[in-house]
Amino acid sequence: MSDGFQLAYQFGGEEVIRNFDQGPVVIGHSDRCTLKIDSPHIAPKHAEVVRESDGWTIRARAPSYKVAVNGQVVSSQRLSPGDRITLATGPVGSVVLEFRLPEAARSDAPRVALGDQTGSTSVVASIDLRELADSLSKEGRVERGESRAKSAHVGLSTLDSPLSTSHQPQLPALGLFKSAGEILLANEGLDEMLQQMADLIGRHLPGRRVAVCMNDLASGELLPRCFSRETPPGTERSLVAWPRPFPISRSILQEAVRVRRALLVASAPDDPRFRAAASIRQMDIRSAACVPLYHEGRIEGAVYVDSQHESGPLSDRDLEVLTVLGLMVAAGIAQMALRSDVARERTIRDRLARYNSPQVVEQIMRRTPRLEDEMAADEYEVSVLFADLGGFTALAECWPAAEVVRVLNLVFERWAADVFALDGTLDKYIGDAVMAVFGAPLRQADHARRAVATALAMRQSLDGFNRLRPQEPELRVRIGINSGRVIAGDIGSPLHRAYTVIGDAVNIASRLETAVAQPGQIVIGQATCLLLQDHYLCESLGQVQLRGKRQMIEAYRVVGERDSAVLLHD
Repeated sequence: MSDGFQLAYQFGGEEVIRNFDQGPVVIGHSDRCTLKIDSPHIAPKHAEVVRESDGWTIRARAPSYKVAVNGQVVSSQRLSPGDRITLATGPVGSVVLEFRLPEAARSDAPRVALGDQTGSTSVVASIDLRELADSLSKEGRVERGESRAKSAHVGLSTLDSPLSTSHQPQLPALGLFKSAGEILLANEGLDEMLQQMADLIGRHLPGRRVAVCMNDLASGELLPRCFSRETPPGTERSLVAWPRPFPISRSILQEAVRVRRALLVASAPDDPRFRAAASIRQMDIRSAACVPLYHEGRIEGAVYVDSQHESGPLSDRDLEVLTVLGLMVAAGIAQMALRSDVARERTIRDRLARYNSPQVVEQIMRRTPRLEDEMAADEYEVSVLFADLGGFTALAECWPAAEVVRVLNLVFERWAADVFALDGTLDKYIGDAVMAVFGAPLRQADHARRAVATALAMRQSLDGFNRLRPQEPELRVRIGINSGRVIAGDIGSPLHRAYTVIGDAVNIASRLETAVAQPGQIVIGQATCLLLQDHYLCESLGQVQLRGKRQMIEAYRVVGERDSAVLLHD
């Protein structure tokens, strides 16, 4: 199986080719995607390419997101070189990518091929990150003596010189790991955490240069994120000029990431793999260590340390320490991303809870692993309900502001309970009116019945509220309902978003409530009436002209339930 793959697509009239060597690769228009494609025709996180035992497989991230391979719609498909992948969210517009496997050697690829001979190489040690991480996770904790030595040396392979076999606890290293743990626990910002870790390594290895690199999603390359170097004794560190970027060896960095091993190069100019690199000659690098930031099969970046002519060479003990620090940093990055995801999903869940019943929220949580996918704009068949307190504005002019707010809160509390009882979505409050939706984000085949049943319950709730206030003017509700296809999802600006529905069906429901319904009436559109023929008696109000509509609209008044001998009152 190939180590990596390519995805090629057209953007701005030019072919774009992106290289990937690990999965999953998430494709969509979200900034958090591995491959971000700015297109309105795909979802924020539309599909993902994952590595399986027999190769690479593409999967749709949600059932409603279309993924086709060579014209055949699939939910999951093993990919072969030359496969054409089509992504789309609707019948119009799509994004097409071609799956490719790169050639084993490319002249423009910035990587160095390993030689088979090891006798003359100056790579003195390397550490297999997967084996070490697996060993540490099985151990659970590193103890003194033999247990510590066993965990620290798993996966170490000597090439020119033997590694240290001392099993005595290294107190400076223990203090270093303690400080590293405190940095990881104390920081919530990624850049601040990485910079402090780079500074810590620089202090532990005085005279050496340290760089922390991270995967850049835009370019697909590993780029330096922060730098550090311990200043010479007697000099002050400038807050303006320090830390200052410096060139690092791209060859050593990419070789360590390619083989997924921590590498120690004792004399880089003498190594046949690196001596041809211009960066090695220009920077006078005498020794270097590079540790990929490895966590659960993924490489998020790398820690690079080099020693120039004036400083002593790095040792195998330095590589061991850096490797453990690299695992700690990688775990810290993963935990930071997890905390960010949890916080973001908690925010979305809190917003869902404001608009939906707890039962609906739990169904949504169980149905999708990522809530932003569930909140993404999509097409739904829904019924939209508008309910307004008729004449309330005139009454409110006679009441103190506190009384107006109190009455509205009491009425809205009852109406929200009625909406939630039938798993509706409470879209918004508009003055003394309420907008509710049935059929999104939870798709419901009987959305029209739920909407009308909720309207009846809301009218009954208001009757009960009036009976509690016999000395106050009676409040009556006007309700308009219409059904149809809408766009529902998180809509708005980056500063403020809200879950809502947009479409002609929404506009008609609003106009039926404001222009047709009388106090106490429930008025529905023709589309809703057709969905209710077997359940409710409806009286035609004839054709009505609604503001903003060129054609007349057939309106109906809900009279009663077909299975009930009692007609509903107005």
